[in-house]
Amino acid sequence: MRTGKPAPTKTAAWLEDVIQGGLETLRCAYEVYWPSAGNNDAKERNLSLYAAHALLNEGFLSFGEANFPDEPNRRLDLLAFHKKKGILVLGECKRCYSTEKLEGMLWDVDRIASFPHAKMPAMEVHEVYGVLIASTRNETYRRWWVDGSEPPAEVRRKKPWAKLYALLGEEPTRWSSVPLGDNYHALLVVFPLPLARGRS
Repeated sequence: MRTGKPAPTKTAAWLEDVIQGGLETLRCAYEVYWPSAGNNDAKERNLSLYAAHALLNEGFLSFGEANFPDEPNRRLDLLAFHKKKGILVLGECKRCYSTEKLEGMLWDVDRIASFPHAKMPAMEVHEVYGVLIASTRNETYRRWWVDGSEPPAEVRRKKPWAKLYALLGEEPTRWSSVPLGDNYHALLVVFPLPLARGRS
């Protein structure tokens, strides 16, 4: 992760509540229409869409598939900025149906943490938060994500996956889940990031 002045953490719980509200709306939408063929999981774009909409309702400017400044081949699923509060939210979304997808979250954290917000002078950033959202039908994954219980054997064997908890930690990081349907959940984590050098 970047070094520099750490972001205040009091906003994490608020962002968690806001995004959870968006995911609860997505659950209601899925009751009306399932936007995928058969029993296949819905695309992760739905997660970022409803998270972005919830943030828009709270005064954020939201962007999907946001490129890194001057890097056309690197992007984030979600970028949202609250101009009045100076809060920047950087997000990635996934469908979590295998340990490989779980491991991929490590690279998502690295991508979020490496976003060069100091190169965005039009944004007066005071706080930065990363967000990961993953849909899953695996109840063992959900329990481990929310309450820190022992991960399933296939996860324990994947040493890089154990790094996720070590990397993001506990408080002030917010770990939670939101039901999206029967045996179907969204895993959510909101974590503070340090401001880049040159920001105050």
